[in-house]
Amino acid sequence: MLKNTEENVVLAYLEYRKINRMGFLKYSHLCAMFCYVLDNYKKDHVRKIFIKLVRNNHFIKKKNLNKKSYTYEFIPLASWEAMQEH
Repeated sequence: MLKNTEENVVLAYLEYRKINRMGFLKYSHLCAMFCYVLDNYKKDHVRKIFIKLVRNNHFIKKKNLNKKSYTYEFIPLASWEAMQEH
């Protein structure tokens, strides 16, 4: 059974909204969603949660060629669990 941690709440919301269909998104868009879901507008706290999710491979990180920025694509939980098995 999943614990009701902030990471799991965010993942459940992203699954509910089907964010993976939106493709690659900027961090600022994802941050706004995280702030809304957690009802916590402290950017450093939200950034910590986001970094945990990126390190756990819940997002694909892609560097923009012309800029010094990154975009991120959410990996749905079903696909993520299948990747973890292999």
